[in-house]
Amino acid sequence: MQVSAQLDKAVNTLAYGGRLAADHPGFTDTAYRARRAVLADVAARYRPGQPVPDAPYSDEEHELWRTCTLALAERHARGACSAYLDGVDALALP
Repeated sequence: MQVSAQLDKAVNTLAYGGRLAADHPGFTDTAYRARRAVLADVAARYRPGQPVPDAPYSDEEHELWRTCTLALAERHARGACSAYLDGVDALALP
């Protein structure tokens, strides 16, 4: 699958977020839905060859991702395949 087709598929998946199933935990949470829409819009506007846009994350969200990333890094170091680990290294996330 070409990169542009993969991005289109991802955008379509993100767009579905506006139509959450009634049993989804965020279905009645208007703040969650609005936040999800902002992030989906950032992703939808990206095109290959452009700089990757920054997602407007709050300090609280950055801390959440930091916590999750550190916890998963320990597990991934023990059990992830080399292709995944090489990809993570290539991302050079903070």
